[in-house]
Amino acid sequence: MILDAGPLISIDRNRRRLAALMYAALEADQVLRTSEAIIAQVWRSPTQANLSSALKAMEVHSDFGNGRHIGELLAKTGSSDPIDAHLAMLARRINEPILTSDIGDFNALAAHAQIRVLRWQD
Repeated sequence: MILDAGPLISIDRNRRRLAALMYAALEADQVLRTSEAIIAQVWRSPTQANLSSALKAMEVHSDFGNGRHIGELLAKTGSSDPIDAHLAMLARRINEPILTSDIGDFNALAAHAQIRVLRWQD
């Protein structure tokens, strides 16, 4: 599962529900993933201990992907956020769902990229 910014913010705020989800995923040998682009959206200080610890348990993708394909996906969907489109393309490439609190932002992207998006509510 790929975590978008919303779940990472929940981690940073020490929300127990997401901590329980992470623990269950790790116990089931599931890999939690995110990307450097998403981390850039939520990281503001080295004092973010909760987020820092959680990131150590995640697989972090550092490649942004093909900028042209991301731009084309934005054009097809009428979307404007390249980070969301990047995450959709990453999800398609590695065949994983995205966990996000911004489900509305991902509806068109998910349909075109043929990915699954799961709603996160804090």
